[in-house]
Amino acid sequence: MRAPTEDLLEISRLDARNETVDLAVHDLGPLASRVVSGSGTPTEVRIVRHAAVEMDRWRPERVLGNLVANAHKDGAPPVALTVAGPAVAVRDHGDGFPRYLLESGPQRFRTGCGGKGHDLDLTIAMGQAEVIGARLVLADPEDGGRGAPTRLTLPEYVRFTDPSREEPAP
Repeated sequence: MRAPTEDLLEISRLDARNETVDLAVHDLGPLASRVVSGSGTPTEVRIVRHAAVEMDRWRPERVLGNLVANAHKDGAPPVALTVAGPAVAVRDHGDGFPRYLLESGPQRFRTGCGGKGHDLDLTIAMGQAEVIGARLVLADPEDGGRGAPTRLTLPEYVRFTDPSREEPAP
């Protein structure tokens, strides 16, 4: 009973739009790997390209944790998480997202056909992504296959150098 209550309180805080963010630069690959390791699920992790992203560390952990949990709860194996620069994709091989979810987005108390509860986890994931300036997309598989792919794109950290401090070329 504690977890659903905490989820509802989190949604209330997100609805109030008064969340504060403590931004720092983090390497996305290790963070995503830790999320999967902590989930205790048989999720494959692929790191295509490393990237540093500017984020509030616990929020992407919450978003990715919800996406991985949702893929295992409502999808089918295999489940894979792929880090490609500042983007993280999670894909299962189940029946895919219900049409209403792709058209209207998550609706916190709707369970859809068959009693699957995509929406509370996805509502929280969407809200937390918005707070940190990330974009979360739910889609049909581009390859026409099975599954419910999601893609979280975070703001990539770009290090600027001061041209006045550069050494002149020999």
